[in-house]
Amino acid sequence: MWTDKERDHELGVLRRILVETKGLSRREFIERLGAAAAGSAVLGALGSTLGGRAEAQQKPVTTIGWGGAWQEACNKAYFDPFTKKTGIPVKYIAPYDFAKVRAMHQAGRMELDVMEPGSVETPRAIKLGMCQPLNWKVIDRSVLSPGQLKHGDFGVGSITLSTPQGIGTASTPQFARLGLGTGAGGVAVIKTTGIFDVGLFDDGNCGAADTIDWTAGMVHKSTLTVATCTYTFGNPTAAGTWFTIEVIQDGTGGRLVTWPVTVIWEGGVAPTLSTAASTKDVCVFFYDGTSYLGRCTINT
Repeated sequence: MWTDKERDHELGVLRRILVETKGLSRREFIERLGAAAAGSAVLGALGSTLGGRAEAQQKPVTTIGWGGAWQEACNKAYFDPFTKKTGIPVKYIAPYDFAKVRAMHQAGRMELDVMEPGSVETPRAIKLGMCQPLNWKVIDRSVLSPGQLKHGDFGVGSITLSTPQGIGTASTPQFARLGLGTGAGGVAVIKTTGIFDVGLFDDGNCGAADTIDWTAGMVHKSTLTVATCTYTFGNPTAAGTWFTIEVIQDGTGGRLVTWPVTVIWEGGVAPTLSTAASTKDVCVFFYDGTSYLGRCTINT
């Protein structure tokens, strides 16, 4: 047992630590207490008890993403600083699979705390009721740009993309046309407002077969007018390029699509497109030099 003098001394040290660590995280407090407890039986026992409880209660923040280099970048920019500051670990699930996340939501067994569905699927997740409102009491809205806040209370933008382009000195001052294709609408335009517009190439009606020629443009639309349209992708401009197709049902509907064998779908299965008359689905593809990694936003 400890004498009254020893106990009073230890309590005095503890009071000083509480004042000095006010506002720090639980882990920082325990580390400070541990340093002060060296050679102290009273504080040593207290620090050991609190430390054990803290570790037992510390649950990870679980997120999902693409893995690989993207995960490494997120670790460096987000997760490692977060864990260092709070002591809370981050559990990262890869690869990203929207169908899997939606299945969790529908089953009422959500395993994620936060996710990054991207610009295509964020509106879809919000529409399907998969997102919880953000707590603006702990998020500083003032440091965020209007673009980051476009999803209201259900998401914060985290990626800024840029497309550097070289413009010749002979270009018209108001804008420059950049050769991304030779077909009608298959050009890119930098407008006077600074907006970069890649244009929309209209492939017209899709018969039994339709070749999507990417040299005509990076964004296409195709209207289904027969029972089954078989797409072929041709002339991808370069590895690392994103392409987009808007697939439109005609006034009859019920049309189906057969995709190229070079497409690898998210989740390993081709999506079921909308079949109601006049509905529109948007499919995006990342070309890696050999295959097209694809996913679609369905008009649900």
